[in-house]
Amino acid sequence: MTTERSIKRQVVYTSLAALLGALLISSLLGYITIKQEVDELFDANLIDNTRIIKGLIDTKLSQQDTDALQRSLNETLTEHIGVHQTQFSGHAYEKKIAVQVWSAEGDLILRSAGAPPHALAPLKTGLTRFEGDEYSWVVYCIWLPKTQGWLAVAERTDIRAELYRNLEASLIVSFVIALCIAIGVLKVRLRQAFAPLVELGYIIGQRHS
Repeated sequence: MTTERSIKRQVVYTSLAALLGALLISSLLGYITIKQEVDELFDANLIDNTRIIKGLIDTKLSQQDTDALQRSLNETLTEHIGVHQTQFSGHAYEKKIAVQVWSAEGDLILRSAGAPPHALAPLKTGLTRFEGDEYSWVVYCIWLPKTQGWLAVAERTDIRAELYRNLEASLIVSFVIALCIAIGVLKVRLRQAFAPLVELGYIIGQRHS
């Protein structure tokens, strides 16, 4: 009986270790892959939004046009970009965006409410990560050929962090559920597999008694 228990314990521990390792590796690889895809999706959307804004503002603007555009940006983005705002209307994953327009000489021509007076990124085409005093940003800059300036559209990364936290929680819950189900199935299968050995041990024990 001692040998039987030892063999059974060894099989159980080995099976559980292999199962736990497989689930951990699968969950980790899945999380890394999904996180990369989410980053690429957000970056692509930011680039698309920047190009749309470029198409709207890349023209010779009078002071009156600039003032009207400034008011429009403020009305559109203020409720989503407030520095001390913790909740906002709209979808939970609605983006928080800031817009800046710079001249070729580096003078700030236009900025949306909540956007700082300093450049959020180097004035060159491409994506940049920027660590601000309160928030982190992903910024996409693009040249405005008609305006002869730079357009910078920035997105706060806290929405990505919130999505990552929700993703992590979902993966942990899924991992625990899958592990519990797998352990239950493993116990049943091991009990069935060891049934003949248990019966044989009982018979041998009866003979020796």
